[in-house]
Amino acid sequence: MAQETRHETTRLDHHHHDSKMGSWQCTSIYQTRALPSI
Repeated sequence: MAQETRHETTRLDHHHHDSKMGSWQCTSIYQTRALPSI
């Protein structure tokens, strides 16, 4: 399950990367979620 979650998060980061504001917000959530994910 952890592996699938990581893949989904990475995809969101790329999708939000298109948006300048979204990229920043997505990056913050990605790092915060990556810590507890491990």
